[in-house]
Amino acid sequence: ICGKYKKSYINACDMIASERARFSSLLDKTGLFVVYPSQANYIMCRMKKGTAESLCEFLIENNFLIKNLNGKNGCDNGEYIRIAIKKPEENDELISEIYSYRDQRTVKYMEELHPLISEDELYKRTGIQKQIYNTIYQLYEDKKSGKLAIAKTMLFTSDYLHFLLT
Repeated sequence: ICGKYKKSYINACDMIASERARFSSLLDKTGLFVVYPSQANYIMCRMKKGTAESLCEFLIENNFLIKNLNGKNGCDNGEYIRIAIKKPEENDELISEIYSYRDQRTVKYMEELHPLISEDELYKRTGIQKQIYNTIYQLYEDKKSGKLAIAKTMLFTSDYLHFLLT
């Protein structure tokens, strides 16, 4: 049997190695992970922001399953996940979902902010609706966590785009 399927086995290994390299590169380009080298049919990553638990919950709600490695031996100092390598089109779909992932750091501050400025007033002033990724919630979280107090400068995307276009 080994001789009969040897060529197919070697081809499958080559395909997995090729897809692993491509998929690792795509994961790295998201900016969300430190991607560790792998020789297996899965990739281990440490999250740079957000939590493994919140990413896993987000992805499972969107019909993707990845492994949360928190609490596993060797994964004590950080947020780690493991992602299986699948077909290129499935990996591309997962990458798309990862790009739409937003960490949940602002959720707890959204309701806290609205006594200071109502959703209606916020919409009147800025035209933004209540979304966890809106700048006002991120800034409020940064203020509450102390990050804003130590910032020396701040560059908004709109200001950066204006700079590039002038």
